[in-house]
Amino acid sequence: MPVTRGEIKGKVLRLLMKTANYTGAYEDDTINDAIQEAVDFVATDMFDANEGWLTKVRYIDTTAGQVTIPIPEGVAMIQQVRYLFGPNYIPMDYNDASKEAQYADDSGARQWASQYRIIDNALYFNPPLAEGGERYLMLECMEYPKRLQQDTDFLESQFDNCMQHFIKYRSATILGAGVEKFAMPWAGLEKDWYMKTKEIIVKRNRQSVPVRDFLGY
Repeated sequence: MPVTRGEIKGKVLRLLMKTANYTGAYEDDTINDAIQEAVDFVATDMFDANEGWLTKVRYIDTTAGQVTIPIPEGVAMIQQVRYLFGPNYIPMDYNDASKEAQYADDSGARQWASQYRIIDNALYFNPPLAEGGERYLMLECMEYPKRLQQDTDFLESQFDNCMQHFIKYRSATILGAGVEKFAMPWAGLEKDWYMKTKEIIVKRNRQSVPVRDFLGY
């Protein structure tokens, strides 16, 4: 069920007021920062699971002869780079080229898109691309969820109920730690919801398993 930052904030405050009184933990900006940190914490587990969570597709315009293409802002992990060939986008290979000779910038050599490297937060092509054009590259990547700017902003729908529960407890723990209170009475609940969150994250694409009949087939 979609939830706003303001709704999460209300749950965090109710939790803190019910179980503890941590002076200095209730400033609005501090609570907002704690919620965002908790959301980003869950996002890193989504990245590791590689089950399609927070996966986006970006299209990049290029020009022939281009050597580097900056990775778009917000991209955390790159899953696949593809180039446009006719009506299709063809996968490219990642090659760190650690033991390969490299072309000089003025060599005049060009490559048909086949492999890339990542250098200085940019896609790097050596030799440069022979072709280019509008939406020439397709970047399949993982991105952190959009930053919650207002209390009316909704958390992305991929964060389901159990993740929202964990975010509540995690945010409260962060706030408590900020005033040097490290023994939280809800630590057990936070751990339980984290385990449930992990179960869902790593099993998002769980497939059905046929039930064997009585003959064992």
